[in-house]
Amino acid sequence: MDASVAICGLVLMGLSVMFFFLFNKARTGALPLNHVTGLRTKATMSSPEVWTAVHRKYAWVIMAPGIGFSLAGLWFIVVAVIPVFSPVVMPVFCVVFGTMLIVLVVGGISADKYARSIRSQGGAP
Repeated sequence: MDASVAICGLVLMGLSVMFFFLFNKARTGALPLNHVTGLRTKATMSSPEVWTAVHRKYAWVIMAPGIGFSLAGLWFIVVAVIPVFSPVVMPVFCVVFGTMLIVLVVGGISADKYARSIRSQGGAP
């Protein structure tokens, strides 16, 4: 394997650091209402109070890509160091990425339902 696989692994590790940073901001309630990051649905973006409550409860959804990108990045780095694993690079990456997407979709749907329940009650819990 050439160095490009190791570079891909390092880029994925950098992405994971970004998601861990976002997770920490969401968990502590410091992630401001915005149109770029977070669990963005019509219900979650209805008010800053709903946004904060949803992100405190569902911060784990933001951690899923962080864990997924960390695992994939480590896998790419291992393959760059130990080329015998190169035939299974993409299948392992696809399983990790697919699992991460499933967690994101299921968590996002659950967070949206929670946001709708908060809105129907008239505010944050």
